[in-house]
Amino acid sequence: MSVYHTSFSYLGKNSFEEGLIIASFEPDNGFTNSFLSMEAVFEDNYSGTQAFDYGAKFSEKAEISITVIKRDGSDFSVEEVRKYLRWWTGARTNSWLDMYEGDTCTYSFICRCTRAEPYKLDGRTVGIRFIFSSISPWAYSEIKTFDCNVGE
Repeated sequence: MSVYHTSFSYLGKNSFEEGLIIASFEPDNGFTNSFLSMEAVFEDNYSGTQAFDYGAKFSEKAEISITVIKRDGSDFSVEEVRKYLRWWTGARTNSWLDMYEGDTCTYSFICRCTRAEPYKLDGRTVGIRFIFSSISPWAYSEIKTFDCNVGE
């Protein structure tokens, strides 16, 4: 799932304060993964005549993709790439990844960075994509109340 929020916070640092902007180098195809795929949990009877159905379980965990570029549009130096790789891949345990729209935290995932991919253009690093793997298919958000009129 690609993320297009204005900023994010991970391991006590905020991307906007670090001079980064969330961007993308590939267009979306319109589909997004809900990570709610399920598989049946069952056991066959010893005679093979029927299966005992125990329900279903989720078979995927959420995977969040964030691509960043520098706010001033310049390339990443080798030192900067190492600094950001150390920030994002340095966690030894799962940590909170908070996604922000302006100053409002809209989603929180408990996850860890599992893959980092510098984006090269003519030998220069112009962006970095980070893949975060969550421990569940769910994100957490504040309770929201909506007023609506039905059938007027």
